[in-house]
Amino acid sequence: MYQDRRLYAVLFGSLAKVICIKQMLWLWFYFHYYFIAIMQ
Repeated sequence: MYQDRRLYAVLFGSLAKVICIKQMLWLWFYFHYYFIAIMQ
């Protein structure tokens, strides 16, 4: 039971990390293209 809970915590943590990284990359691309559009 305890091991299952720990496994779920690790899986949830890694999933949250992946979502956070994807969100950061999306924001970076968005601002990058927005800045290029302003500069042109």
